[in-house]
Amino acid sequence: GGWLLEALVVSGTYLSVELSTLFLQMLFDYDFKRDFTRVFIRNYPRFISTILRLHDVKDISTRMVDISVQLFSNSLLTVEMLREEALLSTLLRNILALVDAQQLSDPLHAGASVDGEVLVNCENVIWTNRTYWPITNDLVNILSHRTVVAEVLRKPQVVAEWLRVMRRFQGIDPHVRCVTAHIEQENRHWTSPFFIELELVMEQLSLVDAGVKDMMQAVREPRDGPDAPDLLLELPALLAAMHHILALGITACTEWLVTSPAGISDLSSRLPVRSSAVSLHIPLHRFVAFFASQMCRYSSESGSLEAILGVQDPQGFIRLLLDHPLRIQVVLAQIRAGVWRRNGETMLRRGWFYRSSYFYDLGLDLDLFLLQCAAVLLPPDELFMTLVDRFELASFLGFAPPTPPPEDDGEVWATWDVQCTLVEDLVVLVAALVSERARLGLTDRECIRQEVVARLSVRPMSHSHLTDSICRRWHEHDDFEPVLLEVADYDPPKSERMEQGKYRLRALVTAQQHTSLIHILVRGFSHADYEAALEQTRTTDKQNRGTEGGATSSVPGGSEGSVMMATPRIFAGINLLLHSPVLHHMIFNILCKVWCTRGITSVQVNMALWLLQAALETVGDVEEEEEPAPPSGPGVEAAAAAAAARGCAFTSRSILVNMGVRLPARNPMEDGAPDGG
Repeated sequence: GGWLLEALVVSGTYLSVELSTLFLQMLFDYDFKRDFTRVFIRNYPRFISTILRLHDVKDISTRMVDISVQLFSNSLLTVEMLREEALLSTLLRNILALVDAQQLSDPLHAGASVDGEVLVNCENVIWTNRTYWPITNDLVNILSHRTVVAEVLRKPQVVAEWLRVMRRFQGIDPHVRCVTAHIEQENRHWTSPFFIELELVMEQLSLVDAGVKDMMQAVREPRDGPDAPDLLLELPALLAAMHHILALGITACTEWLVTSPAGISDLSSRLPVRSSAVSLHIPLHRFVAFFASQMCRYSSESGSLEAILGVQDPQGFIRLLLDHPLRIQVVLAQIRAGVWRRNGETMLRRGWFYRSSYFYDLGLDLDLFLLQCAAVLLPPDELFMTLVDRFELASFLGFAPPTPPPEDDGEVWATWDVQCTLVEDLVVLVAALVSERARLGLTDRECIRQEVVARLSVRPMSHSHLTDSICRRWHEHDDFEPVLLEVADYDPPKSERMEQGKYRLRALVTAQQHTSLIHILVRGFSHADYEAALEQTRTTDKQNRGTEGGATSSVPGGSEGSVMMATPRIFAGINLLLHSPVLHHMIFNILCKVWCTRGITSVQVNMALWLLQAALETVGDVEEEEEPAPPSGPGVEAAAAAAAARGCAFTSRSILVNMGVRLPARNPMEDGAPDGG
């Protein structure tokens, strides 16, 4: 009978309605279901090939998914197929087959490359029509079983295949800035690379996250269930498996950085970000960030980031890893400043999407985490000078140019207004590095609370609007509704027209609005929501003080209470950023420009004052630290000497000492600043 079943499947890979109905009806017999599942997996490439060949027949994908949902709904059968039929390997190989099919069907683009590396064409019909949908749907169904997640963690060869898939999509959709002429035609499929990365390589990480949480819960609270105990992992084995997967990710990412032209070109040539190809899609980096954050979350508090990464030269490794996430932040700032306007409006849309609820959980937050790792591993002065140089703001902030200077293309691009916007994004990034906790130890409930309070700090929102503005991982979480009712009151509709009631922050929660202001800036591509939240916070402060004209603070966190959240011990060294003389120099120069020039925004001033307040708050913490978190002495001393050589005005790591230093105010007119009068 086995050969007959296989012949039937092979002859019907186009899955007519009659044949798919027959298969579905026969799946109620478990023995047939097991045999059919084996045949289905072995012939999976035939189904995908049929979908590619008959891409106009949309029903084939739907009927294939209708069958596969039934096959992979049973966790024990799914694990059996994982072990005996290489189920996940089959799916991953079919993703790579789609890449090969694209190169065959698109010969004109098959040789297209940036810096010598062949790229996936995100505008090909294979990707824009989401031909990969049956594969991603099956991956979601399979990885929704925690026993499957445990099995994946046990199988490094499956993870290695997953990383090979990621490698093919690393650096897709690169952009080179148009300098002389505006693009003639906007890209209609600009969302395609975002969905490719999310659905083909990143969404699986969120399923692994859910499976690991379930296993951790099962370890703490054992209970009866459909999953056999021997299929799950105990805590030591779970941590060991994740650490091994992290090591595989680090190896794959390092190989790409060292061997790929896109990985090393910008480090070797020192080209500015605006003069080189930039991609917003770095799944290998985000894979490393995800598993490193998981290890930090579940490891013992006595551990260290160096031990978790497990590389011989943590500083050298993080310098390599840092560049691409940082380049993304720089290019987004340049887009907001109008430097990329000749590349079309879709560049603005890409910036919005990167920070939107669709992408921030598995994109922005993981990129920020890597930058926070750099903040712990590198000397603070070195990190700040790297930020200043990448944003090309050395002269604006009163530093000498780097030695050797970056390659100069002779273009006059950085007007005063452009530099002001870049400084605004730079200080927001610095504030985010020391304040964001999305991947630094917050519980699920605390993350949900932070997101809800931040959104409602801008304005009251309807339930649908609120959930649209928060990533799916949180608004579909079991704790979302309880947290919402805890922090907000519901205002019913005020008329009988078709409108929704809105949720408004409770009075007891409004004190948290101050700590949410930076989170609003991090989440929004435009800073309009920040201004609205700031105004609402001022109004709330005025009402709480019970006076109409009482003085209010425009400084984020200016009300009573701390502006800083608790930091996990592994990342305690991140507070040392606040005590870098380079940061104090930057703040001094920003505040000097406030009084005599135009273009300095309220965001810049507020962030500068927030950083000062945070530094004052953490003075005691740094002085009382028994085991200082900065890297080894020689690195710190060399970075401090390099900063001093470039004109850093301060030398002390005490904000109190530096606030007492008398310095001549810089004349902003020397930097090309317009007259504020």
